Amino acid sequence: MAMLNISIPIPTERITYKKDGPDKPRRVYHVEKRYRNALGTPTAKEVAIGKEDPTRPGWMIPNERFTEFYPLPVDAISLTPPQEVLAAGHIALLWQRAEAIGLTKALQQVFPLQAQELLAMAIYMVCEGNVMMNLDLFIRESLLSTRLSLNSQRSSELFAQISEEQRFRF
Repeated sequence: MAMLNISIPIPTERITYKKDGPDKPRRVYHVEKRYRNALGTPTAKEVAIGKEDPTRPGWMIPNERFTEFYPLPVDAISLTPPQEVLAAGHIALLWQRAEAIGLTKALQQVFPLQAQELLAMAIYMVCEGNVMMNLDLFIRESLLSTRLSLNSQRSSELFAQISEEQRFRF
């Protein structure tokens, strides 16, 4: 069975272990049901849910069956380096500067529903120029993707919604 590429704490209940050999990590099983067979011998129905993490005692590398019985914990540690890194520094700096000079507050007063999107577009324009063609890529590759979803179509819609009165007020 395929293993997930994370390391998690081994659950504390309904767990058994089996070892394949002296140099191999133990396999971790979830006990679905315990019962006595026809001869009265204690028996259990078990499902393999992963193997022990050889680098971290008390932790395991789950397989795809793990999530049938347990939720993945928040403190799961990925064993694979990220495939991409989100841009954060320059965006955080510009967002902070916008708040410090009152730009964020002014946008919220004049454009209460679109303030975050307009600020994100302003940050994009400072970083990349005035062409909105790759706005969605910029947002997706940055920490802004955790706050909103923007693309060039949405930017056109936002610009079209801004009235002349709102521009003068801003």
